[in-house]
Amino acid sequence: MNSAVVYYSRTGHTRLIAECVADALCGSLITLEPAGLDFRSTFSAYCIGGMYAALGVGSGYICTLPIPSSVDLLVLGSPVWAANLTPVVRSFTRDDHGRRAFAFFCTCAESPGKTFDSVHEIIHEKSVLLNKKAFRFAPEYSETELLASAREWAATLKEYVQRKEQ
Repeated sequence: MNSAVVYYSRTGHTRLIAECVADALCGSLITLEPAGLDFRSTFSAYCIGGMYAALGVGSGYICTLPIPSSVDLLVLGSPVWAANLTPVVRSFTRDDHGRRAFAFFCTCAESPGKTFDSVHEIIHEKSVLLNKKAFRFAPEYSETELLASAREWAATLKEYVQRKEQ
């Protein structure tokens, strides 16, 4: 199984989970960077990004590496902004990445809000959404617990894809 984890992170929470999942799957790690307005640059830019997220507006993005054509499983990661996908990840999901299996995770403080619905709605028409998971970064969860949960989730993805290959 060839896999790639593609993610956008503002504060590093999504990056932490993406690195763990990519390592567990022995997959490529690809960062999405904003093209144009960097929502991480200032508080005002972050607020604009939140408004875009709430309105379901996308923005440009740049992949730090090309997605290999041999990838069977594309794992996508996004923080939750205004109970929605970030504009960068929304744009990425709208683009055509071929008919591959997708899995999606998000990082949030409380609830994933409408994030799962948005991803399902966008990816549903083009590919198969295998699985989804929310990782809550809250005081009651240690980083160790979150990383263990990420490894367990990656193992279920690996298992699912291996069953499909048989």
